[in-house]
Amino acid sequence: MTESKPAGRRSRLIFYQDQVVFDRVSGHFHRLNSSAALVLRALEGGMARDALPGLLEREYGIGHESAVRDAELFLNDLAVLRLHAGDRS
Repeated sequence: MTESKPAGRRSRLIFYQDQVVFDRVSGHFHRLNSSAALVLRALEGGMARDALPGLLEREYGIGHESAVRDAELFLNDLAVLRLHAGDRS
């Protein structure tokens, strides 16, 4: 498997291939769908939470309301899993 991680800092997450992430803190692997991988990589790269709907709109051509809802639902999932603690809104 090919490992990739953000440059310049040691992340708690290690991404393998396109859709698998390892959490160094919990010791768990997580399989992501393509949109979850896109958003989690963006967050790990420093993107602000409030910029996520725009990312989803551009990448998938969805409406603003859908993008806002999808971003919020995903952020809630991350909070439950404790995968991303950064609040960059």
